[in-house]
Amino acid sequence: MGPHGSTTPGAALDKLGVDVVVRGECEEIVKRLADRLDDVPALAFRGGGGTVVTGGPHAGRFVDLPALSWPAEWLNRHHHHHHRYGTDPLGAGAEVEASRGCPYRCSFCAKIDFRDRYRRRDTAIVLEKIDWLAATHCHWVTP
Repeated sequence: MGPHGSTTPGAALDKLGVDVVVRGECEEIVKRLADRLDDVPALAFRGGGGTVVTGGPHAGRFVDLPALSWPAEWLNRHHHHHHRYGTDPLGAGAEVEASRGCPYRCSFCAKIDFRDRYRRRDTAIVLEKIDWLAATHCHWVTP
């Protein structure tokens, strides 16, 4: 899922050795895949001797998705920290995603297809996530 599967789905399928790639934002598409396998948009997979693409990358509603939480043992196993350049991780970490997309059209930017629709998450959902992270003693960053 994400930018590589969205812009170069065949290469992503080859490199990862997976059966299917979600093009764009995955939350709503993964749920549809769990419900049924046919007629799902925003996918790429092998078929007919090539790469089959079922529509363009998906941009989800996002703004009303609930705050996610995971068991503490999962968090403690997660050692990769996004956006922590030049500092050592201080333990379990997570990002707080308050928005997606961008309203600007910079000529140097690689965003295409689905990252241009700017969406802001409801403040109550963002605060719920921050409260949960604080209760689990996570360190967070806001990208």
